[in-house]
Amino acid sequence: MVGMRSVEPSTVVARWLGVFNEALAAQDVQAVAALFTQDCYWRDIVALSWDVGWVHGRTEVAEVMLSDVADIDPKNFTVSGNNSAPVRVERLGREVIEAFHTFSTEYGLGKGVVRLVADDSSPVGVSAWTMLTTLSCLHGDQPAPAGVRPAGIGFDRTATTQTWAQRRAQRFAFADRDPDVLVVGGGHSGVMVAAELGQMGVDTLVIDRHPRVGDNWRRRYDFLALHNKTDVVHFPVLPFPDVFPEYLPKDRLAAWFEHYVEALDIPFWTSTEFVSARYDDHDRRWAVTVRVDGAEKQLRPRHIVQATGADAGTPNRPALPGLDSFTGPVLHTSQFRTGTDFTGQRVLIIGVGTSAHDVAYDMHRHGAEVTMAQRDSTTIVNLDSANIPFAEYSNGRPIEECDLLSAQDFTNPLLIQLCMNLTKKTNELDGELLQQLRAAGMQIDSGEDETGYVMKLHRYRGGYYINVGASELIANHHIGLMQYDDIDTFVPSGLKLHDGTLIDFDAVILATGYLNQQANVANYFGPDTAAKIGGIIGLDERGEYANTFRPTAQRALWFSGGGFASCRPYSRHLAIQIKAALNGTHPHYRTQQAQMPNPKPAVSATF
Repeated sequence: MVGMRSVEPSTVVARWLGVFNEALAAQDVQAVAALFTQDCYWRDIVALSWDVGWVHGRTEVAEVMLSDVADIDPKNFTVSGNNSAPVRVERLGREVIEAFHTFSTEYGLGKGVVRLVADDSSPVGVSAWTMLTTLSCLHGDQPAPAGVRPAGIGFDRTATTQTWAQRRAQRFAFADRDPDVLVVGGGHSGVMVAAELGQMGVDTLVIDRHPRVGDNWRRRYDFLALHNKTDVVHFPVLPFPDVFPEYLPKDRLAAWFEHYVEALDIPFWTSTEFVSARYDDHDRRWAVTVRVDGAEKQLRPRHIVQATGADAGTPNRPALPGLDSFTGPVLHTSQFRTGTDFTGQRVLIIGVGTSAHDVAYDMHRHGAEVTMAQRDSTTIVNLDSANIPFAEYSNGRPIEECDLLSAQDFTNPLLIQLCMNLTKKTNELDGELLQQLRAAGMQIDSGEDETGYVMKLHRYRGGYYINVGASELIANHHIGLMQYDDIDTFVPSGLKLHDGTLIDFDAVILATGYLNQQANVANYFGPDTAAKIGGIIGLDERGEYANTFRPTAQRALWFSGGGFASCRPYSRHLAIQIKAALNGTHPHYRTQQAQMPNPKPAVSATF
């Protein structure tokens, strides 16, 4: 990078982007390819593909990037004037110039990241090693300038007899119309996409089975708190105030849900159960049955967003030998509230994941004698170590930039290497604790490919514990640990081991997770639709979130879910796709293509 060091990074990036614009305009595959390294990666989020995915290798990048250029018309790539200036940094051991860029397409405005490396074979002396393109808004939906507020009904000079509150109640009732979009689930993924759709003027209704907004967090066990720092878990449009603590307890988060929904004017029906839905290919609307306060009601939305979360809300209750004979209470962690209910009792917890550790810690604090039964190997990481990959969010960098860098690094091969490096570092930092836990009998792993807890989170939504105190109690034998393989069967008073030993327990807690969303899809939309769609959330064969924030094999059915840091940026990308489908600009929802059975773009075969 000797030549690059003598020139300002902004000048280097501007020169590369200028030649890149020319190559795109000429639709010249070879010219585009010449601007990328042999081992390059390009990740696109809706901007040039109407899908989410990545491509590897300069020739494939150029071919896919230009495959739909006549329709998409990407142009005007330039160094972003609203983000941090290009800088020289090291990424995965390579010295790069990293820059935020903006661009436009036929359908909207885009933002992204490009990382350039020195390359004597390039026509401009540098080539792109990685590039990210995202569609940030559709034309006409650009955010209002700072200080400009939308027109509203406050002091109204017209002769209306309705107050703002009356109009709002009428709008929220949907008595005279159907919503364009029905969002099923009022957790963070649901309200985030509803907020983004609302900002785009899309008539959206959120329904949730709980009686109060925020109950999906409020009704969880008392000890629960977020393990990511508050700076990482901001909501879109309306971020947390600076007075919020470094880590949010679940009740404060639940209260924020109510404030967020109220402040952003999100239509939200509580105590509403989603019963079933069938798509009408002729009318291009869903026939939805919901149950509101016990009474069934019909809705006809044009799109459905299933946002019931990665865990789908259905507890997994495995058939354990002899458990039916146990005479004490058996609870799933979803039913657990507080350790005060078990003071002085002997409690067996099945599982060693996050919920198992949290419940064990809370019970121990309240005087219970707790034993955890480990069924599978697990990954343990201390809280500070777990937050290393999110350091950028807390060092003053704008959250939009953090999200863009994170989206670039989610390119699967890059993410794997990053997670391997992180796991090596966290294992060193946490080495003493891990050694003590192994000595206490815990089976510990570093995840598949030595990628640690982060890839377990993305792949399985479990199989790890971010330590906030329980690990030390296990290491010091204040919380007992046994291997489930040593158990022969449950008996009325507790357990019988394979060696004949009997161990008495007063209660059993099943920390065995939740069923995948696919099971709920079959219940709500039918087994054929579930089979057609396939896996949801988790990761697909390309390392992208399966059928989440992107088109699915079922027309007008979308899925949202995952962690806060994923749902925040991707909820906007999902909302953009739905808005484009509603206004006819999405290529698979245009009039002439209305009968397409599968809305996935052709380019997705490469992505």
